[in-house]
Amino acid sequence: MDLFELYWFGAEWLKAWSLFVLIGILLFFFTQGKVQLNAQQGEWFSALGSQDTQRFWRAIILGLTGIVIVGFIEVAYSYARETLALQWRQWLTHHFLRKYFSNRAFYNLSYFNPDIDNPDQRIAEDIAIFCQRTFQFFLTIADSVIVVISFGLVLGSISTNLVLALALYTFLVYFLTFVFFGGPMKTLNFEKLKREADFRFGLVRIRENSESIAFYDGIEQEDRRARYLFQQVYDIFKRWIRWSEGYLRLFRFQFGYLPWIIPSIVLGP
Repeated sequence: MDLFELYWFGAEWLKAWSLFVLIGILLFFFTQGKVQLNAQQGEWFSALGSQDTQRFWRAIILGLTGIVIVGFIEVAYSYARETLALQWRQWLTHHFLRKYFSNRAFYNLSYFNPDIDNPDQRIAEDIAIFCQRTFQFFLTIADSVIVVISFGLVLGSISTNLVLALALYTFLVYFLTFVFFGGPMKTLNFEKLKREADFRFGLVRIRENSESIAFYDGIEQEDRRARYLFQQVYDIFKRWIRWSEGYLRLFRFQFGYLPWIIPSIVLGP
């Protein structure tokens, strides 16, 4: 069974899926609330332009009421999302700890399976990162789909061609991001975590063996090793910065202005 089936289709499935359904409902209402707030904002500016006092104050009251309601929904959604991610992490951590201590696996990993590096870091950090980012990934996609559909229905009353153009733009951006940035940045992130763990473990090893290092005059050797491990961290972070703050940021900046241009092209003369 993989990491999903262990929790989502195991003994905790009812509690997990109940909270997941609640998160989906809250996400739907949160997205719809954002759509309504956007509509009230448009109503507010229209009332300002026409100097319609009654329409203006009605939009203000409805907008403020919506902000309060949507704010509570957003808090409930975020709380439920983080709670479920934490419960998933708790279950997986307990599961892997049982595996780690059963049949002296912790000893066998240290002496007979050196290819599996830093199992302590895998249990302490990688599980947390896996749970949080998995939720973030799927919920971001779900939120984007709901937003596109909701605003698409609103824009459909203006122009069907505009909806199709924006839908094509959204698909193209996600496709290019996944194809050109997903794979390389996933690999870089994994390597970044691995090298950070190696550097941290190296420093812990020095602390645990400080007496032997000092007694046998191994200071220079350990200093060179620590510097080497940090250089590995430094190099991978340089590559990560190049991709995240260079290539990806440039891509996001360039494509970020297209939603302002596309409506003008579609609806323009």
